[in-house]
Formats: sequence, structure tokens, C-alpha cells
Amino acid sequence: MRSKMLGVLFLIVTVFDSVTNATNPSEDVLRELHSKFAKYNKDLRPNIGEDPVTVGVSIYVLAVQDVSDTNMEFTLDIYFRQFWNDSRLSFEGNEAVDKIVFGSEKIEEIWKPDTFFVNEKSSSFAGPATDSDSFLRMGQAGNILMSKRMTVTAGCPMDFSWFPMDSHLCTLELESFAFSMADIHYVWQDGDNSVQLSQDVSLPNFKLLGHRQRDLELLVMSGNYSRLMMDLQFVRTSGGSKYFVPAGLLVAFSWLSFFVDHQKTMARLSLGMAPLFSIIFLEMKAIEEISPISYSTAIDIYMGFSSFIVLVSILVTVVLNVLEKRKDGKKKSKDGKNNSIEPCAGQEENIDEAKEGPVQGCRWWYWIDCGCLVILPVIFLVFNLAFWIIFGSRNEHVENIIEL
Repeated sequence: MRSKMLGVLFLIVTVFDSVTNATNPSEDVLRELHSKFAKYNKDLRPNIGEDPVTVGVSIYVLAVQDVSDTNMEFTLDIYFRQFWNDSRLSFEGNEAVDKIVFGSEKIEEIWKPDTFFVNEKSSSFAGPATDSDSFLRMGQAGNILMSKRMTVTAGCPMDFSWFPMDSHLCTLELESFAFSMADIHYVWQDGDNSVQLSQDVSLPNFKLLGHRQRDLELLVMSGNYSRLMMDLQFVRTSGGSKYFVPAGLLVAFSWLSFFVDHQKTMARLSLGMAPLFSIIFLEMKAIEEISPISYSTAIDIYMGFSSFIVLVSILVTVVLNVLEKRKDGKKKSKDGKNNSIEPCAGQEENIDEAKEGPVQGCRWWYWIDCGCLVILPVIFLVFNLAFWIIFGSRNEHVENIIEL
């Protein structure tokens, strides 16, 4: 009986010892990786002296914060992910542990591509990494994923010739700062699916039409560099309604001056000058929305022609006033009297006086006003048809664009 108790006690001690000495599989992997980190040189790229490191890139666009006309730039919130292989960090995993995720502290302990955005103006990419916006994932074979959430503002050259019916292709470019293609070669990790956009992407003044990915080899004096480019196509949505419709109504308003008696010069001038100044004000407000440029835009052409039509109505009034005064001067010198011409309405004079007096003059002014009421609207209508055929039907096609 005593021997049986000793045997049971021995068995219990053996089981307890084996349990206490057993290790978690993940702890074995971490122990192996820590030993590798102790001998790791982060200043040397993987496979130095051999084939270049292939760095795969994928981008997920969380939001487009802004597309700035005045500064010619755009701002994105993105997940920026880079993939590469470093055999020095491979480990013997098992079915339970085939990859390990680290926080931002490990990012600073390994070699990583010195990727930068070529056309960036500002970004959080070079800032300190934190666990809330960065992580590092290692696989058994040394496959590494480095992911970082970031905000980047990049330059976007814009052509405003078609403003406010314009569209722009903004590009985000990235490459290695120090390593040429002999050391690093960039590729899109998932082919055409390497760039993805959130369904919540929206802007108040622009619509995102689509995107595309490109890659090229850049040849400079210091060597050949691998570059990746992500293009985003934007089209303006706040187009002509707030400019063209008011301008057209102001032009039509200026034609009311032709219904006013030609002798009421100030009233006719007021009906012309008010629309002219309003159109100039609209033009100035439109120009404030974009960056200062040295060429004409679509809205410059429309506002310029609208101002011309209004100016014609003003000039007609001025010319009529000059002719009226000249005729009055001739009549005064002939009759020696200082009498002004009476209005046509309600005149009841004998036939001889009418033939050589006011009625004949009033018919002349009447036909000038009627001619302007016909000719100017026709000219403005033809201009509008030509303008909208040229500018309104524009559909800029970008090759290989992936539409949303």
C-alpha cells in the first residue's frame, strides 16, 4: 500500500514538473526572433550584393480631405502598406504560430525601404510611428508587412482652361530616396487591385471619377530609380449654375433699357451699368476660387462676351443721346429758339410739322431700339449654343482609368 502511494506521488510530481517546464509555442518563436534581432544589422538591406529587394506596395484611400484650387494640391488619408522579404528574420513556426505582429517599436529595429513621396508637400510619413497608426507583421519565411496610416498632401498641377467645367488628374508618386534599382525594385503588390478607395470618399466641389496605377524606371545622373504612381481623376461638380445663369439673366436685364424712352438717358444707363458691374463682380468671385493664372478660362470667355453685350446696350444709349443733342443743336441754330423735342407719345400735330419734326425723329430711335432687341438676343443665343457645344460636352478620357 505504501509503495502504491509513493508511485502515485511520483507520478503527480512528474506531471507537475512537465507542466511547469512546458513553454508556449509563441514564446519559442519570440525567443528565436530575439536571438536573431541581437545579431541583426538594420543598416544593411536583405541579400546585399545579390538581387535587388522587391518591395510590393498597396494603398487604401480612406478619405480625400481636400482638393485645393488655390494651392494646386490634394490631401489624402491612406493606409500605406509595404511588403518585402528579409530571410534574416525567418523563424521556425508551427501550425499555431505562422506569423507574429509587432507594434511600432520593432519598426525602428529592422531594415526598411527608405520610401518617400516625390511630390509631397507635407505628410505624417516621416513622423514617429505609434501603435495606433503603425504595425509590423513577420511571416515564417521572413515575409514582412509594414503598414502605416498617414495623411499626405501632394502637389497637383492643374489646368484651369475649362474652369468651372474642369477636371484634374492628381498623382501621388513614390520611390526610394537612396537606393537605385540595383538595390530596390518597387511593384504594385496586388496588380490592378493594389489601390482601393473607401466608398465614403466624397468632396463638396469635386467628384472622384476613378483611379489608375503606373510604374516607371526613372533615369537620373545618380542612377536608375524605380517609381510607382497612383493617379486620381477629379471633376468639378460646382460648375456653371452659380455663374452662368446669373450672368445670362443680367444680360437679359440690360435689354430692358431699350423699352425706356430714349430721352430718359440716366434711366437707360442705370439699366445697363448695374448688370455690367454685377457681371464684373461675378467674374472676380470666380477668379478667387482658383490659383492665379496667366491664361483665359471658360468663364473668362463667357463673362467677357456677356460684358460686351451689356456694353453694346450702354453704347447704344450713349450714341442716341449724342445724336439727340446734335439734332437739338441744329434745330436751335435754325429756329433761334431753345425748345427741346417733345416726346412722341400723345403728339397731335399737323402733318407738315410731323414730317419734319419730332415724329420722324422718334421713329428713328424706335427702329434702333427694335433692331437691338432682335439682334443682341440672337447674337447672345448663338454664342451660348457655340459655348456649350464646345465646353459643355467635354469628356476627358484618361487611358486605363478604373472608374468608380
